Amino acid sequence: MLRAGDTDMFKPLLRWYLALLPLAKGRTRLWYGQDRPGGVYGAWFIETMTQFGTFIPSEKGYHCPAVRDPAWPVWWAGNGCINLHREGSIELLALALDYWDHTRDAAEFRTSILPLSVAVTDWVRTYFGRRNDTGLLDIWPTQSLEGYQALFPPTRDNIIANDMPTVAGLHAVLPRLLVAGTETNVSAAQLAKWQDLLKVLPPLPTANSKSCNCTVFTA
Repeated sequence: MLRAGDTDMFKPLLRWYLALLPLAKGRTRLWYGQDRPGGVYGAWFIETMTQFGTFIPSEKGYHCPAVRDPAWPVWWAGNGCINLHREGSIELLALALDYWDHTRDAAEFRTSILPLSVAVTDWVRTYFGRRNDTGLLDIWPTQSLEGYQALFPPTRDNIIANDMPTVAGLHAVLPRLLVAGTETNVSAAQLAKWQDLLKVLPPLPTANSKSCNCTVFTA
């Protein structure tokens, strides 16, 4: 689309996510705010959601008490395919940066791309902890797209860490954010946050091994 000059549908997409941003930020505060020292903030977007930014009721498990176990926390869905599916928010940033690269639309960058990028990367920074042995980001609990689905409660034995799509997406998006941010005069403080996050990303997984706590490289 973009290479053909078809950019007209990108703004509605970006503005839709922008309109959902306050809800996503509020959900983060309510659901995860006490999970980490210093709190969790920013936003992530549900992989499959309504036009209002909420879970589809059947995906959450509200359609059947046998599906919605009362022991589950509010952030655990009845649909195992989307429970820990985090990559969609990172993919959104990749699409937004594609729009920027093709249009150089500085007004739209400031209006939608920047606040969405800040919110999603803030969530990654504050939600996921750090490994004690390396200091690198510990992307756990997670799943690889709709694969390696987790059981409840999540443990190190039943859920993977550092799934390839999320790690690869962050490695791809963060350098582009630094370039676009420099081109659009994003604050030095925000650029430093992105640079610091890039420095602590785990390497791209290349094996399925308990020793590296990572997933299979399939690209």
